[in-house]
Amino acid sequence: MTAPSPAPPHSVPMERAVLSAMLFSAPAIAAVRLILRPDDCYVEAHRLILAAIYDTYDAEGALDSHLLRECLVGRGQWAQVGGDVYLAGILAEVGTSANAERHARIVRDHAIARQGIGMADRLSTALYAGDGAPALSTAREELRALVEQDIDDSDEQASAREVVAAATREYEARRQLAAAGRAFAGLDTGFDGLNDRLNGLCPGDLTVLGADTSVGKTTLAVQILHTAITAGHAAAYVTQEEPPHQVGLRLEAVDAWAIDPDKHRKGRLDADAMARIEDSRRRLTLLDWWCYGRCRTIDQIERQMRGGRRHRPVALWVVDHLHRTHCPGAESRHLELAAIVSRLKDLALELDTSVLLLSQLSRAKDRPDRRPRLDDLRESGAIEENADNVILLYRPGRYDHLRTSAAAKGTLDTLMAEAYALCEKCRRGAVGSVKLVWRNDVALFGEPAHRTM
Repeated sequence: MTAPSPAPPHSVPMERAVLSAMLFSAPAIAAVRLILRPDDCYVEAHRLILAAIYDTYDAEGALDSHLLRECLVGRGQWAQVGGDVYLAGILAEVGTSANAERHARIVRDHAIARQGIGMADRLSTALYAGDGAPALSTAREELRALVEQDIDDSDEQASAREVVAAATREYEARRQLAAAGRAFAGLDTGFDGLNDRLNGLCPGDLTVLGADTSVGKTTLAVQILHTAITAGHAAAYVTQEEPPHQVGLRLEAVDAWAIDPDKHRKGRLDADAMARIEDSRRRLTLLDWWCYGRCRTIDQIERQMRGGRRHRPVALWVVDHLHRTHCPGAESRHLELAAIVSRLKDLALELDTSVLLLSQLSRAKDRPDRRPRLDDLRESGAIEENADNVILLYRPGRYDHLRTSAAAKGTLDTLMAEAYALCEKCRRGAVGSVKLVWRNDVALFGEPAHRTM
């Protein structure tokens, strides 16, 4: 009994992962297009879907499952590709653009292998039939075309042109912002010094905000979130240390500004303060922001960043915080934190969003002034490697021995108001310290020349 012939080289999961990534990310479409043609797919449904993706994106300048469905229905191919059920399965893959190029090259390698096998089969048949010379000539031509085609696919000339064109458009956009009086390109943090140092919070950037316990990193993060949403941007906050309603209380206090924090915390605001809070609640209800209180793993965070009930892209994600996030399956805590930081950076790039990741610091007990340094970040290696910006928050008035010394000198009030955002890493700018002010009366950060909230 003759054994069945083995299936030619292919990988259905890789093909599905590539299609899924393209449905979630425009950058993935650009990357895959330089590598794959529809005929490179082994599964016929995938060939039809990939062709429809390319054509839809060319025609619409955008892509989602609804546009893809409309294209396939219009071509009479909807049932052929498996309809809603099959497309839902591909969407459920949640492929990442970070791996789309690698997956596409694997699919392409399988396609080249299949072409080589087919060529060898045809040549073998022709040689057995005594038609050797023409067969060899044809095989040489096919092999040359296959090799040249593979070289063309790996040629970066087209990609280079696209990158230069994109860089030109980006600079022109920034030039227009500067001409209009805008001093920075990214999202407004609410603090002029930080905007100047970081160029704002730019899309694709991972910014780590680290601080010792109770210095105020969550407070500063909520203030940055408030600045983003009141400027009309969509934003989201992942909270792991306190429930969502507590984030809401913080946000309304930022919006109302002149609120006694102790009375607010204890429910003892007077009528005037309560009126300001009610006004803030009405404003905040109309803005685009979301709070996620049950994301404990990086997988859960990624699912929310990719989907949810949002009706437009999120410009800013705040994750509070790194050391309460888990990555199941990691072999050690060090590798776990490295994977979390790396995936958040990949998501920032893929989704074209800005991610603000909060982090705890090791206590700097060996330094009299308790001023934090980059190596105070717990498991700092992965953070330093992946983060675009690292900001360490410092308030000397938080430390007993410094307060005692200041009280003896009569400078306690000055010390209590001191606050610094230490920019210890800035991928596209210079490191340095940004002076802030701690407003103890409202338990919020301000600037030395406080601007109206």
